[in-house]
Amino acid sequence: MAAAGIDAGSQSTKVVILEADRILAAVTLKTGESGESEARQAMEEALRGARLKLEDMKSVVSTGAGRVSIPFARKQRSIVGCLARGAHFLYPQAQTVLDAGADSFTAIRLSADGTVEDSAINDKCAANVGVFLDTMSGCCGFHWQS
Repeated sequence: MAAAGIDAGSQSTKVVILEADRILAAVTLKTGESGESEARQAMEEALRGARLKLEDMKSVVSTGAGRVSIPFARKQRSIVGCLARGAHFLYPQAQTVLDAGADSFTAIRLSADGTVEDSAINDKCAANVGVFLDTMSGCCGFHWQS
């Protein structure tokens, strides 16, 4: 059975649908006034891409700043744990994860099996670091995936 993860960030909302360690669909939308509506829209798009329905999901997990505003998520997880798990899934040899979010910067040290050994989050002095990177990359023809 498939599972979905939703990262409801302050700048973007991301959904990924996995089944048997295979990515079936992934969607990123800009977060607007209502994080819940963007989460619903992103989930609907991802489900269409995976040719599934919400009822087909074994699990729906939310994370990020707006994780509590997603009523169809069955579980909530910390952003640190989700970043670690996602990095280890995509890059099993990774030892460090650096995440420049819209409102915070997170650094995570991973063990060989992908569990978190240590982490630090800076959310005051790093405010808008993701917005800055998105803006700067746009002026040079790059696209920053936030």
